[in-house]
Formats: sequence, C-alpha cells, structure tokens
Amino acid sequence: MQQLSQRGQWMFGFQWNAGPLYVAHRVLPNQLEIDPDTGRARPIQAMRHQLWLWTMDLNLFTQLGILPWLNVRFQLPVRYVQVTARYQDQQGNPLPNYTSIHHRDEILVGLGDPDLQVGFRPISPTIGRPWILEFGGGVSFPVGRTEPDPYVAGEEGRDHQHVMFGTGTFDPVGYFLLGYIRPKFQIYSNATIRAALYPNSFAFQEGIRFQGSLAAESGFGLKTLSFLLQTTVIVKRPGYWSGVQDQEVASGRTDLLFTVGMFWRPTPQWQVSLRASVPVNVYLDGESDEDELTHPIILGLGLTYRFRLYK
Repeated sequence: MQQLSQRGQWMFGFQWNAGPLYVAHRVLPNQLEIDPDTGRARPIQAMRHQLWLWTMDLNLFTQLGILPWLNVRFQLPVRYVQVTARYQDQQGNPLPNYTSIHHRDEILVGLGDPDLQVGFRPISPTIGRPWILEFGGGVSFPVGRTEPDPYVAGEEGRDHQHVMFGTGTFDPVGYFLLGYIRPKFQIYSNATIRAALYPNSFAFQEGIRFQGSLAAESGFGLKTLSFLLQTTVIVKRPGYWSGVQDQEVASGRTDLLFTVGMFWRPTPQWQVSLRASVPVNVYLDGESDEDELTHPIILGLGLTYRFRLYK
C-alpha cells in the first residue's frame, strides 16, 4: 500500500490485469438465427453458445497531492478482449463452421471510461497515530465504445455485438479507505461504487457496481519486499435495455476474489507489484442449468513512481 499524503507529491503508473473467461448460455426463443432469404428461422440452429475470452485491462492512473488532506486522481483504462466462439445444437453436439449473428472469433481493443476523482484525507498516519481515513468521489466520462440493443438486433436477425467498453453515460463514482498502518504490517479496507443514473443514447443503463476488500500486508522484516493477502467482494447489478433487464449471463453477478501479492520497493519513489487472484462466482442473475461462467485466475502487474512536484 503506497501512500501519497504529502502536499505536492505526484504519483503515476499503471496496473495491468489479465485472465481467461469461459461463458456458455442457452439461446432464448426470440434469439433464433433468421434466414435472410426466407425471413424464417434457419433449419439448423445453435441452441447453446460457448465463448472463450481472454481479457486484459491496462489501467493508467495519476494522483497529485494538492494539500496534505486533499488530492486529485485520474484513471484511464485500455481494454483488450479476444473472443473464440463455438456452438452446439439442441442435443449438445458441436456445429463446426457455424456462423452466427450473435458471436464470432474476434479481437476487440479500445478505451474504457476514464474517471476523475477528488479525495479527502481527514486522518493521515503519523508516528503516534497509525490510522488512515480517506474518502472521495467524482465522475466517469463516456469515452468507451457502446453498442445498440443486441436483443432487438437478434430478434430482427441482424449481426450485433455484446461486448462494450463503456456505459455511454456520465456516472458518479466514489471510494472509501480505512487503514491501520504500522512499520511492520498494515491492515486496510476499501470500497468503491459506480452507478449509472440514466440510460445512454441506445437506451441502455448500466447496473450499480460495488467492490469492497479487506487486506493485510507485511514485509516480515525485509527492507524492499512486502506481501499481500486480500479478500474482495464484487457485486454487479444487471443493466437494463429500454427498462428490460439485460439477459446476458454475466450482466448481474456476485464474485469473491482471493488475492496474494508481492510488492518490491527498491527506492521510496518506485514500486512494482505482482498479484494473482482466484475468483469464485457466488451468484448469477437469471442463471439456468445450461448457463456457465468460469473465471479461473486473474494475474496482475503494476508499476508506480512518485516524486515531489512542489513544496
């Protein structure tokens, strides 16, 4: 946990996260493939879709300490998704060389929604007071790519896209941090929340996203290394298309993440972090016996540098 508490200190860096994701779902009756020549359902239908995704997020961030108790922070995500799509018939048999309006083999790259926040720190750790308390908030900006309603396109038999990199709306975001900081160990918890207050231009409204974690960090007497254990709960509520709940398998979900990490601080200015997280899905909204979601591991690499910009 690298602290930025002094007036005039500037920190910038990146956090890279990557991991595989497998999603399989049944095909709804109103999402059958349409033959463009006859306007009727195709005689051979893929009744179950299987998707293998490799996802990577590169979050670029910077933070400036305006005053000892006031800072501003900015974050810009860059996202990469590689999709491999496969299909099965009603009996579960594979359909080789099947093409679909719903999914396809592809690679998607783009910016996510950046956010700008202001943080307040009424309590900073000192020699006689090991506590830290910080909270703040701001807004995310609709930069990431959005898509028209894929379910309307599916009913009409048109190609469409389910992967989006942004919400298409200005969304309020907030965070909270409470920690107990000692020279040999640290215990801290934090929480973040983001909510879309209105639908975007395609009538889609993203669901509330909440993330809370509890972490312990210690260097066990080492000068430049420390180690992290962390438990995180992530709650994502379903989004809505024109007031109707999103039918995507992963639209609404609750996950637990168990993380181990290591920090290397060769100097007070530099920090390198390595993390490995194992997600455990607790709940999927609208899950059926044919729906699956597996996210085996998330690997993370981070780098930060800080220096005094002014006194």
